[in-house]
Amino acid sequence: MEPVPWPVRLIRTLVPSSDVSAVRSVLDEHDIDYLLFEEDSGRDDAVVVEFPLPTQAVETVLDDLGEATAVDETYTVVASAEGVFSEHDDQLEERFITGDEEDDSIATEEIRSTALDLTPSPVTYYAMTLLSVLVATAGLLLDSPAIVVGSMVIAPLVGSALTASVGTVLLDREMVLDGFRTQLYGLLLAVVGATVFSLGLKSAAFLPPALDVTTTQQISQRISRSALGHGRPLRGRGRRRRPVRRATDGDGQRQDLSE
Repeated sequence: MEPVPWPVRLIRTLVPSSDVSAVRSVLDEHDIDYLLFEEDSGRDDAVVVEFPLPTQAVETVLDDLGEATAVDETYTVVASAEGVFSEHDDQLEERFITGDEEDDSIATEEIRSTALDLTPSPVTYYAMTLLSVLVATAGLLLDSPAIVVGSMVIAPLVGSALTASVGTVLLDREMVLDGFRTQLYGLLLAVVGATVFSLGLKSAAFLPPALDVTTTQQISQRISRSALGHGRPLRGRGRRRRPVRRATDGDGQRQDLSE
């Protein structure tokens, strides 16, 4: 027997003893192999249920268990498994991998966990934000595009933006507020950090007194362009000029031969 070739999640949940029959009914209906054993953590009348599932089936099965039992109100863990040997692998594969119930959806809990994992700790986030701002400021003053691009790589902005986006999709108000709050505080830190760093460079005479930032290409490009100006290159690409041929007649007058 070989392990299944599709991604597997191992579900471990705690249910009241009174709901064991309902849990059995749901799992048997889905042809899922499971284990039932008593737990010894001091909870009264509780049973641990453990079973493997394809990734595509996690949300469906958990929703069915939540409707039939009090699973959502107790304790549930969704973990990745390297492989599984199960009696009903073929039935699960036919339903959720290659059958009519094939779906690329991921359980809500897994999406939330992944988004939160991509968000660094506050200390790391603000430290990396400040570092990227200092590098970007130096790149602008030195008129170095490479340094400016390097600062963008350092900036840890994806995690908080993704947290807010995922929270919006999942209707998780706490995630949305946390993502926007982190973005706002990071922006304020960036403005203050860049201002203090620039004033420090100027007072320490690292910059020439006669420096005009508007003549620096990296700065002038960012302060002179308007929203309408960004459409100019796109408009120019869609329009090709017809080549114009000119000739000279006998009187020395130039004639347009473009038509």
